[in-house]
Amino acid sequence: MRLGSAFVVSSSGLLRFRISSWKNQDQAPVRARVHPHMTLSERSFQAVRLLAGVGRELRSPAPVATRETTPTGVPERDQVPETDKWDLTRLYTSKADWERDLKACSGPWEKLLSFKGRVTSCPDTVRQVLDEYLSTARVIERVYTYAHLLHDQDLRDDEAKNMYVRALDLHTRYAEQTAFLEPELVQLPDAYLEPGQGLEPYKHYLERIRRQRAHTLSAAEEALLAASAKATSASARAFSAMNDADFDFGSVQDSQGKSVTLSHGSYGTLMRSKDRTLRRNAFTALHQRYRGFENTLTELLAGAIETHVFHARARQYHSSLEAALSPNAIPVEVYRNLLDTVRKHGLGHHHRYVALRRRLLNLGDGPLHMYDMYAPLIPDVDLAMPYEAAVDSVLASLAPLGNEYVRIATAGLGERRWVDRYENRGKRSGAYSSGCFDSEPYILHNYDSANVNDAFTLAHELGHSMHSYFSRRHQPYHYADYSIFVAEVASTFNEELYSRYLFQTKAGSKAEKAYLVNRSLEDLRGTLFRQAMFADFELRIHEMAEHGEPLTPAALRQAYRALNKEWFGTEDVCIDEEIEWELFRIPHFYYNFYVYQYATGISAALALAERVLNGGTAERDAYLAFLSAGSSVDPMDALRIAGVDMTEPAPVQAALHRFGALVDELDALTR
Repeated sequence: MRLGSAFVVSSSGLLRFRISSWKNQDQAPVRARVHPHMTLSERSFQAVRLLAGVGRELRSPAPVATRETTPTGVPERDQVPETDKWDLTRLYTSKADWERDLKACSGPWEKLLSFKGRVTSCPDTVRQVLDEYLSTARVIERVYTYAHLLHDQDLRDDEAKNMYVRALDLHTRYAEQTAFLEPELVQLPDAYLEPGQGLEPYKHYLERIRRQRAHTLSAAEEALLAASAKATSASARAFSAMNDADFDFGSVQDSQGKSVTLSHGSYGTLMRSKDRTLRRNAFTALHQRYRGFENTLTELLAGAIETHVFHARARQYHSSLEAALSPNAIPVEVYRNLLDTVRKHGLGHHHRYVALRRRLLNLGDGPLHMYDMYAPLIPDVDLAMPYEAAVDSVLASLAPLGNEYVRIATAGLGERRWVDRYENRGKRSGAYSSGCFDSEPYILHNYDSANVNDAFTLAHELGHSMHSYFSRRHQPYHYADYSIFVAEVASTFNEELYSRYLFQTKAGSKAEKAYLVNRSLEDLRGTLFRQAMFADFELRIHEMAEHGEPLTPAALRQAYRALNKEWFGTEDVCIDEEIEWELFRIPHFYYNFYVYQYATGISAALALAERVLNGGTAERDAYLAFLSAGSSVDPMDALRIAGVDMTEPAPVQAALHRFGALVDELDALTR
């Protein structure tokens, strides 16, 4: 999971606030979506609402949650050795230094605001505006990053909390005061971008803004849409409030008659229980709760879909899919290619996996049920290791990326102290990579030496941090961040290298090998197949709305059930009735064509891993060039630099082939 910097270049080119992402156990990593045509002030409102905890924060045991951890035996922050903490003095040597920067960039920004109404009067003025805007944004980003990292290391620290809120408020005010920039820059004359006009350093940055010209309305119409933003987001807010605050799932019984609390947070754990009775009871109880509110939940989801369709039509896009993808220069063919390729080349492998899962669970003549999809297949094995051993093995697995990459990573995990390693009381749980242009690419971890998954998490977050390091090292501030479309590529790439390394060097027994193979299978199943199925459903319901078909509870449930039958098959699995109500608990469907990027991301990562491992210096250097590109090129072009073209079916086919090979390997290892 990557928090990244406080600011990120928006799809239209200007900076917006980065909103955190996290992974939801049986759904996907989630990043709250900011509509590409929101004004900066609207984006700020949504960012602050979500980051302050008002919006939905998906609860899950792993890898990232947003709760305070206070188990018995966990040390206080001041009891943790300095060597186990991240070194924030590389960002600010003291809180007094932070206060000075906060004051220096807190406004009133008179010079920048003096350009209002004349931003594009001449190329030199545009250059002055951008220089002024970005220099202040850079300091605000630094101020925010320090405050949020300080806050996350102990959520109970009132002083850090106060600093965090003040940093958020500073961003909000800056975004509101500078909201005039984007509407003016979108009208930039073509001649300004010709050679010799002095805007060469900002050429691609400005082109991304101008890309929206055909879909930008008059000032009065833009103001009207901006004013409607809060009203049109009511469906998503109501769903979040209902799902998070209003629903009480009670308790369920296990096979011994013991009562177990059922909640969003416990559901993933219960679905991985070895107790089949408990899994069935939890699955049934959770979805029956949604069934009881299907009419209300249908109206909320329909409201969100109709909002997406309305905005697409208002801005003269051909479809809501095009409206969602176009600002990031992602062709709609990428989305449709993903679904077509998985359907043509992947469903057979997925059905074989379902049959294998049924065999390994020893269900006899009975079918697999939907509540069996996360039950453990392989007995526990001892591959866990202390943190220092995890660091050594992760670094060893990255050798194919060359000496420089490993040298930088070694310093980051060692003397430069990027990582806040272990749990302490009050620390934010889970793991993430975060930082800004002027900081180290820090990693928050809660490493548990008894859990081998934490070593994989270290490899994953290091992938994010190394991507950020290379991007910031090779790009200027306004190109130093990278698109969400490619954000999970480097992290998943590292996990793939680490999995293969452990398989080759650490897995001595068939059980250990089977565990690692099954872990890779589950990652692919959850991130490629499940997210592609979500993307398929999301496209279907948007097209239903665009064609004037009523989005009724029955219509939604029938469409979702049909997809489950297609994607899971019917020969070895019973498509339980309750699965029809699963659609009502998936927050992704409010995010406007977001979730497909996890499927494309893992496909690109696996294709690149194969390319680097089976290639030579040229393939490795191409991958490092991708890491260094930031947002200096469009995300599709960044992947092409590495050697992957997501408009073609080959990367997705390669990921599906890998899944099929892993199914065969697990089948052989468990005979």
